Amino acid sequence: MAERFCLKPFVSHLAALIALAVMLIPGLPALADTAEKEIAVIGSSRIYDNVTSARNAAVAEGLLSAVESVALERIPEQTLKTDFDLISAKLYEKRLDFTQGYQVLKEVNTGEYYRLLIRTTVSVAKIQNMLQDLGIAMAPEALPKALFLVAEKHADDLSFYYGWQTQGSSFAQNAAVKSIKQVFREKGFPVIDQRDLAFDEIFADLELSAEITKAEAIMLGRRTQADVVIFGKARASETSNKMGGDIKTFKGTVSVTAVDVENEAVIQTIEQTETAADPNVSEGSRHALSNAGYRTGKILSEKISAAWQQQTQQKDRLEVHVKGEGDILLQLVSFRKALRDMEGVKALQTKERSRSEAVLSLNYEGSARSLADRILLTTFDGFGVNIYELTENRLRIDLLTDPAVGDQ
Repeated sequence: MAERFCLKPFVSHLAALIALAVMLIPGLPALADTAEKEIAVIGSSRIYDNVTSARNAAVAEGLLSAVESVALERIPEQTLKTDFDLISAKLYEKRLDFTQGYQVLKEVNTGEYYRLLIRTTVSVAKIQNMLQDLGIAMAPEALPKALFLVAEKHADDLSFYYGWQTQGSSFAQNAAVKSIKQVFREKGFPVIDQRDLAFDEIFADLELSAEITKAEAIMLGRRTQADVVIFGKARASETSNKMGGDIKTFKGTVSVTAVDVENEAVIQTIEQTETAADPNVSEGSRHALSNAGYRTGKILSEKISAAWQQQTQQKDRLEVHVKGEGDILLQLVSFRKALRDMEGVKALQTKERSRSEAVLSLNYEGSARSLADRILLTTFDGFGVNIYELTENRLRIDLLTDPAVGDQ
C-alpha cells in the first residue's frame, strides 16, 4: 500500500472533483454491504514549480473526492444545500481519517497538469457517525427494518421467480432486490435476510403467488417483525435495439410498493426502468434489473427515510431548543454528542438550525425533568448551559460561552 502524503490545506469544491466509482456490475455503481467501501477516483493538480508537489496535491484531491463520493450517497440533496459549508469543511478536515491508504493505478504528467487514478478504501461507518453527530443523517436505530418481497422474471424466463414459493428457494438469484438491498444497507437501514427466515413458520401455511397483495405484505411483515415491507415485481425484456453482431439490448423494469406494517399505510409506489447490453440473455437481464434496482433503491430509501423521520417526529418526542451568542456550531456539535451518549436518549435529530439557534428532537426513556437534570450534571468543554424553561415535552437552553455565567 502506498504511503500517504501530508499536505497543506488547499481550496477544493465538490463540483470541481471527478469521482469514478468502481464497478461491481456493468452499469451499476459499486455498493458495499460492509462498513467499508473500495472506490477508484481521479485526482488532478496544476503543475507550478514542483512536479512532486503537484502529484501530492493530486493524490490529496483524489482522496477527498473518494470521501465526498461516499458521503454524498448518504446526504439528501436539500440537506446538502442547507449545510454545504459545514459538510464540505468536515469532509475536508477528516479526509485522511476516513480513508485507509491508497494505491496509484495510473498517472500522467501533461506538462501543465498532473493527473492520476487511485484506489482507496473509505470507512462508511466513520462517515455515517460524523453525519449523525452533526444531525445530518438518521441513526440506524431510528430507521425501519425492511423486508423485501419482489418476484423477478428474466427475458428468457417463462414465468416469474419468487423466493417464497418453495422451501430452500435461493433469494440470491433476484438481481433487482440484491441491488436495492445494497443501497438500503449503505443508507443504514436494517435489512431482513430472507434466507434466515424459518420457511415453515412464515410461508408454509400460505398459498402465495408472485402477485403479493398489500394485505399479504403486511401480514408477512408482522410475522417477520419488519417495520416496512417492499413488495412488487421486476421484469426484464429484450428490446429491438442491437449493437453489432451478437450484442443485444435489454430493458429492466422494477415496480414496487413500500408499506408501513404498523399503520398499514402505503409510503411510496415507484417504477424504474434501466437498460443494459450483453450477448447473453441471462446476463443482459441481470444487468438491466440490477441497474433498475439500484435506481429504485436510491429513490425509495430517501422516500422511506423522510417519511419515517416525519412520522417519528409526530410521536411522543421531546424537543430541546438551544440558542447562544454568535455561531454556536462547535458548541452544538459537542452538545449533541453528549445528548446522544446519554442512556435513554434515542432517535436524536436536528429539526431546525440557524447560526445561533437549533431545535433538537429526541425520544427519551424518562421525563423531561430527569433529562434536564442529566444535562445540568454534564461538563461541557468551553461552555455551560442554562435551562431557562422546562415543560412536559420541551426544554429551552442557553449555551453560555463562559461556564461561570451559569453560576451567577
